[in-house]
Amino acid sequence: MKYPFLEILFPKSVGLSIHENDLIISKSSQEYLKCAFESIVVKDFLLKDPLDLKLTMDARDYQFGEIVLSWPREKTIVREIELPGSSINELKESISYQLDSFILFSEDEVYYDIYPSKSSEHGEKVFIFAIKKEELDDLLSKLESLNINPSRVVISSLSFIPLVNNAKVMIIDKCEASYILNSYADSVLVNTSLIKNRNDLNEKIVESNPDKVILLDKEYGNITDYGEDDIETALWERDKESLGAAINGISEYLRGFNLLKKKKKKVIPQRY
Repeated sequence: MKYPFLEILFPKSVGLSIHENDLIISKSSQEYLKCAFESIVVKDFLLKDPLDLKLTMDARDYQFGEIVLSWPREKTIVREIELPGSSINELKESISYQLDSFILFSEDEVYYDIYPSKSSEHGEKVFIFAIKKEELDDLLSKLESLNINPSRVVISSLSFIPLVNNAKVMIIDKCEASYILNSYADSVLVNTSLIKNRNDLNEKIVESNPDKVILLDKEYGNITDYGEDDIETALWERDKESLGAAINGISEYLRGFNLLKKKKKKVIPQRY
């Protein structure tokens, strides 16, 4: 028997993230002021047949609370624009009619949402995040075959927000052809970009002078190489992304950001 009031008092959620071919699953639960987390890695998830996966993982373990999928930044279309004179709500209403002028794809080809960013140093602006429907649908279909159905999809850059606190932080990741640099200020994403080489990356770090530089996964080199002597450095394990997504499932950090949201269509009643 389920007790809805307990789910409100003690929320639980699951965060998912993809690293290369692996699926990382993190469970988050909150009881009073304490949060508990645990993570597992499903190796070669993207390469395995759903039937083989069913034999190695029990999806019933993840059928509680909200399920939040964090999508890789390198597979995301990003456009940064100055905040127009209209309000965020007005922008959300109008952007579908002009989406192809921002990202060169129509509304029918992508899942998308916008994220407003405001900081004293970077001012007010808006990020438009979009994912090609075909790419995301393939992953969602495979998860659905295991009865794991995300109710929200966010971007990896946003998944880290619950973990950066209020400091001026840079998080660095490396994909095949470039580095991913995410910058935060006052728990807000203020920049996310793909940088081609290490020299350009180091220049960006020196120019921004963050309080802290965080490197994802030790396989990408010596962490002390990524910051100046007076900049604090840290190393995060791969499950930080899925943990951050799980925290978003029991919090209001992103205030409803969801790439799976469908635009509500007004139904005009017929007259007979």
